[in-house]
Amino acid sequence: MEIIISETKQALVKKRPKGAELIRKLSTEGRGKYNVATGASQFEMFKELVKEKIDWSLVTGFHLDEYIGLSKEHPAHFVNTLKKGL
Repeated sequence: MEIIISETKQALVKKRPKGAELIRKLSTEGRGKYNVATGASQFEMFKELVKEKIDWSLVTGFHLDEYIGLSKEHPAHFVNTLKKGL
């Protein structure tokens, strides 16, 4: 596992090519997983990552903002936030 930490959101976005390459490589090996921190800091990176040629159906995401047991239909479910925000 490689962890990428940046001082600012803008610095993290500049590392997008490296992160995208790691996700792409791991997804083709059947190990495509990522974890992102809570809060809005992740949205800038998501907006950039969706521009990459990644087969997202091969990737599993883990978000620390999710609530255990919350139905996908609930407005506070993080999947809904991603769909609205991106």
